[in-house]
Amino acid sequence: MIYHFVTAVYTMSITLALRRMVGVDASESRVRGAVAADGFGSVVATLFGGVPLVSYDQNVGAISLTGVGSRFVVAISGVLLVVMALVPKIGLILSIVPTFVLGGTLIFMFGMIVVVGVNILGESLRSQRDLLIVAASVALSTAINFAPPAVFDVFSPSVRLLAADGIIVGTLTGVPLNLVAPQSRPAQPPRRTN
Repeated sequence: MIYHFVTAVYTMSITLALRRMVGVDASESRVRGAVAADGFGSVVATLFGGVPLVSYDQNVGAISLTGVGSRFVVAISGVLLVVMALVPKIGLILSIVPTFVLGGTLIFMFGMIVVVGVNILGESLRSQRDLLIVAASVALSTAINFAPPAVFDVFSPSVRLLAADGIIVGTLTGVPLNLVAPQSRPAQPPRRTN
């Protein structure tokens, strides 16, 4: 249940980032449709013996890096992936791409993901309350990601699975804080004292 909740939040954030990049409206029905399509894909994947799917933010990085957000390009890429899965010799062609080329591309792609996220946060954080919620979520998520694995040995395996994942901890911090924290005035820049 928690996994599906976190996946839905993750899909919503990716949808909002992509819609901003390609200039599409952010209607509630569009975001709900993205979450529903992600869930439907997971159902289909499990029916064929696969694992549930999750949208990846690499799409945000790839679109921001290349500037190409066409559905046609995505559909053709999907067809190529299916062909490579069914005909391994065609997939073998990708193995001739040097790993440092892929690594260099990934560095820029993940950098673009960070820049898009910071841009969205910069436009969205309008009050001290919003700043506090984001700060608490990011701080706890980062602390979990950098904590030594031995820290989580005190938890049972099922709790450890959740407590050792920074994305889950960040989501389970931010969503309840957003629900219970009182609304506040817009954030004011600090006053200078002479």
